[in-house]
Amino acid sequence: MDPKCLLYFNKLLVKLKLDTPISQKISKGGAIDTFILNDSLQRLLNYCESKDWKGYDPYDGLNTSWRKVLPLKGKILRILLIQFLKRFPLNLRKLFLIKEDYNPKGLGLFLSAAARLYEHCGEERYKKLAYRFIDLLFKRQSRGYIGMCWGYNFDWQSKAFFLPRYTPTVVATSFVANAFLDAYKVFKEEQFLKIARSSCDFICRDLNRTYRGENFCFSYSPLDKTTIHNANILGAHLLTRTASFTGEDKLKKTAFDSIKFVIHNQNPDGSWYYGTRPQHQWIDNFHTGFILESL
Repeated sequence: MDPKCLLYFNKLLVKLKLDTPISQKISKGGAIDTFILNDSLQRLLNYCESKDWKGYDPYDGLNTSWRKVLPLKGKILRILLIQFLKRFPLNLRKLFLIKEDYNPKGLGLFLSAAARLYEHCGEERYKKLAYRFIDLLFKRQSRGYIGMCWGYNFDWQSKAFFLPRYTPTVVATSFVANAFLDAYKVFKEEQFLKIARSSCDFICRDLNRTYRGENFCFSYSPLDKTTIHNANILGAHLLTRTASFTGEDKLKKTAFDSIKFVIHNQNPDGSWYYGTRPQHQWIDNFHTGFILESL
């Protein structure tokens, strides 16, 4: 294993408060070392590569080929199918003729990982992987909008709205654009920064806004006017991070006005509802995690 990779995994151990010396193997008491992290990483990479970086999504039920014969035109029926396939203890997607596919958000996460691994390890294979993901993302961007943007590879029905396949969302676009910022930081190619900056135009100019005084919330997509806190702040985070590279005060100001909307809607116990509408008055851990990480 490359020494730089070993150093990187040592840093991970420090973050995990598992400051185990690099030469130390697993102890009888179960101490974890860098070799365990590397083994887990390689197993994950091998698995994803064996799948050609494709996969299912918990909400991809409407990708079923059965839609040609199933009456799924109503909101309730769509939600029932999505939730059935999501919650059923066995994966029935092959039975429903749903194929594994590239998910732009997933490709963005892969790109971030590959860029960071190359930065810390310097292995050429990670650079090649990163550029492959970049090529796949270029081919899967949503067209017809002011800024570069991405959506999910499946139709999606929520309680609030229906989004056709590849309709761009602030969530998918933020993850992808942040991945291009990671790539810019590592590979120093100006076009990657330009892509992220273009995605800021999508957020600022293609999305709808709901105002509360001077503060506002970005919509989830150009097709709706929902006020979803984690989606809003993911977009704001991209604006501020991009501004840290470009030095644009206007991006920072827009982001701060959006962030204040989220802060003012925090509950007394420190939590956030998923959104402001009556059907969004529920709390979970991972959407709250998106908010905290973005802050």
